[in-house]
Amino acid sequence: MGGMSKAAWALVLIASLLGSANASAEPAQGHSRSGPYLYFGGVAAHFTQAEEASEDALDDAGSDVEFQYENPLGYEVQLGYRFHERLGVQSRIEFLPDADVKIDGDKAFSVDTRTYTGEIIAYFTTSEVQFFGLMGVGVTRMKAKNSVGLGIGDKDTSATMRVGTGVDIYMTPHLALRTEIGVTIPSGDGEHSDHMTLGLGLLWRL
Repeated sequence: MGGMSKAAWALVLIASLLGSANASAEPAQGHSRSGPYLYFGGVAAHFTQAEEASEDALDDAGSDVEFQYENPLGYEVQLGYRFHERLGVQSRIEFLPDADVKIDGDKAFSVDTRTYTGEIIAYFTTSEVQFFGLMGVGVTRMKAKNSVGLGIGDKDTSATMRVGTGVDIYMTPHLALRTEIGVTIPSGDGEHSDHMTLGLGLLWRL
């Protein structure tokens, strides 16, 4: 994902968050009431730049090989607090274990990716179906396993930005189905490990 695309994502969500902050401050009831919540769900990811960046690095070193990153499946936990019918904050832990990396078609090593973020979430609707956007910052930690002799760093920790959008579909006042599309954008040593995620799980309003 290029710099212009990242900036566009950020600007759109910033505008959305600012717009929501100006919404009516009247006390909310029912599905948009204030209070804490807990979410647990599965997540599928796609690394958007890692293959090309790895191949370019080895090309520069005089090695012509093909990298292939498996699209990993994992899980995530969110703990949040909705303090306004249109706004809330949440923390997120996302774990993507054992993503296989193949070199010229053969498995070479695997990668575990953990991302920890704190986020602000803005709700565009407040009925039983609630669309939202979010933005947050945190850290991404990647650990390569069984990579001895490949010249690949064993561990990397990078500052991270995350943007996303999704929808909560309430089945009861306390239980909702949440689906979300997000982009995690690490910097520094992890700048080429951007990944898109699709999540699906259950949200419990306490």
